[in-house]
Amino acid sequence: MKEGRFRRAQQDGVVAADADLDVLIDLMAGAVTYRDPQPDPPDAAEMLRYLTARPA
Repeated sequence: MKEGRFRRAQQDGVVAADADLDVLIDLMAGAVTYRDPQPDPPDAAEMLRYLTARPA
């Protein structure tokens, strides 16, 4: 993921203006790294759902 997309998301109000983008990128990379090597790895659509899901 590119930092530019996160900056654009900040400008659009989707990501908090004071969010640390380096930490955000690391967190998302960690989520992908955790999920990818599972016995039944998700396809691209499942991974998108996983990364964009809102907490209950």
